[in-house]
Amino acid sequence: MKTSTIPVVLALVVSIASAAPSTTRHETRQVKDRFARVKLSGGDDKSFKWEIFPLDAEWYPIYNPLRVNSVSTPDNVTCQFSGTEGSATTLVGEHNGFIYVSPPQPQKSASCYQSY
Repeated sequence: MKTSTIPVVLALVVSIASAAPSTTRHETRQVKDRFARVKLSGGDDKSFKWEIFPLDAEWYPIYNPLRVNSVSTPDNVTCQFSGTEGSATTLVGEHNGFIYVSPPQPQKSASCYQSY
């Protein structure tokens, strides 16, 4: 009885391990479950705010009064930002995930999607 139980338990453990989602270095950085973690940085380089956006290309509001000087995104994520004073900033994931907002201003909305 013991010998027939061991292969069943071993097969169960192997099937559970193979069913677990694999994570790449990219996914563990900031993109998980179709969301991007975006960093909005202020002009003093000490203040910042993390925002989470779905990767569905829809526009989402940003409720943050921080005067944003730059934005950072994960690799292979493209985001567009709309500022309260009229700025329009697009960050394509291949730009090392960082771009300046000019002139610095609060951001009112953003749209992100996975770019390959």
